[in-house]
Amino acid sequence: MKAKKIAESESIKRREGMKKNVSLTITIMIILAMGYFSGCVTTAQLGQDQFAPKSEEVMVMSRGVEIPATIVYPMGSEDVKYPLVVMAHGHGGGRQENGGFGLIAERLASAGIVSIRMDFPGCGDSTELWIQNNMTNMLIDIESSRQYALDHYDMINKKQVSIMGYSTGGRLAIHSASMNPGMWKAMGLLAPSAEKGKNAGFLGGQENFKKNMTIAEKDGSYLFTTPWGQEQELGYKFFEDMNTSDPQELIKGYKGPIFAVTGDKDTSVLPETVQALLESAESAASTGLHMVKGANHGYGFYSDEGDISLEVANVLTDFFIENLN
Repeated sequence: MKAKKIAESESIKRREGMKKNVSLTITIMIILAMGYFSGCVTTAQLGQDQFAPKSEEVMVMSRGVEIPATIVYPMGSEDVKYPLVVMAHGHGGGRQENGGFGLIAERLASAGIVSIRMDFPGCGDSTELWIQNNMTNMLIDIESSRQYALDHYDMINKKQVSIMGYSTGGRLAIHSASMNPGMWKAMGLLAPSAEKGKNAGFLGGQENFKKNMTIAEKDGSYLFTTPWGQEQELGYKFFEDMNTSDPQELIKGYKGPIFAVTGDKDTSVLPETVQALLESAESAASTGLHMVKGANHGYGFYSDEGDISLEVANVLTDFFIENLN
């Protein structure tokens, strides 16, 4: 009889334990459901390869001009709100960056993050002349594209908007954050052009910059050949904006998390420059740096190094997954 009572007692304990486990499971499910149906994507729902990406080509009105842009978003429930990342391309690149930006946008969408990327004047499918390519115009285009996405895509969580910039796009991201405190929740930077504008290596250094700026002031523009062989008619406004651009100083006021990617073979934006930029970010909630071994300034976008491109896309996506919640 005693053995029977012990057995019955153990059985009751197991049943009670099962009830507690079921109760706990239901509680967890309710909490997750509340997060899902509250209209926001939670960290638990964000993650690589969770959604199928959908891409749409749009025209954004900015400065009285239609600029080409691409929006990529996750195919999911209509009741869910997703974060947004605005992507800014490099000098002379374009919103595609030879497929590299498309890859990043797809990785973001697969994680439950919407993105919009645009062509700056003279780049990609832009119908404007290169002489319109300057920081003032590009910063307006970034803001116009952000606003377009928010106005036309109800799926976006307006409190979860971040920015990502590549090379000169990184410089623009820093300027935009400085001009609009609190606008960007997080900042992802790929090889950000972070020297003082007049010292930028791709423009030939300070002496060449001064000489070319003088020509542009006199003639209205200067025919510039990039280190990559592109010919660009740079207007005086381009030089004027770059002359006063100081990302290392501007980054000091940014309060959100920052993550930068650099390459050990990048000779256009040196890893030391990127490291110095992060050290200047004294108010940032956090800073992180990822070094891609074997990567030059093209980061696999302009070569057959798909493994490098994928590494870049994945680490940036992981950063936004962790910081958009």
